[in-house]
Amino acid sequence: MDNIKQTGRDVIFTIGHSDHGLEKFISLLKDIKVELVVDIRSKPYSRYAARFNKASIKISLNVNGIKYLFLGDKLGGRPDDKRFYDPEGHVSYTRISETPEFHEGIKRLIKGCKEHRLALMCSEENPINCHRYHLISKVLEKKDMTVVHIRGDGRQQSHEELSREIEVDTQKEKQLKLFS
Repeated sequence: MDNIKQTGRDVIFTIGHSDHGLEKFISLLKDIKVELVVDIRSKPYSRYAARFNKASIKISLNVNGIKYLFLGDKLGGRPDDKRFYDPEGHVSYTRISETPEFHEGIKRLIKGCKEHRLALMCSEENPINCHRYHLISKVLEKKDMTVVHIRGDGRQQSHEELSREIEVDTQKEKQLKLFS
């Protein structure tokens, strides 16, 4: 990861807790020396993995020397307010990104990464299925930040790599439609 820092850009990591065991999750964070986990889930609990509920994960992280900060009220991808949803019930990331709360959350991340090695935490292992890619990473990249996604197998993927992956998949889909 030191080669990423050489770009002159500040780095923010992201991670999805998925259904990882707690030890594996902590290990993924420690492997890259994360000092602060920023929880960006709108609702910081998991019905299927209680070890990632807000109170539980905060204690577990602190015991392992990692700080915890909840910013899901500012950066969450599933707000309670109906104005952030279209008529079909889909979240509008554009609407979220236009709020003062969202901008405040982004400013806190940028400031925080200058003081701590931090990782944004949400639920989805694959960032392509998560607002941390489709909303937060895109905004951070536009602000000259480097976003690196920690995958469940320990790989690290840049925002650019994920974007290229999506583009390749989209091209393949278009080609398949031509032949169907």
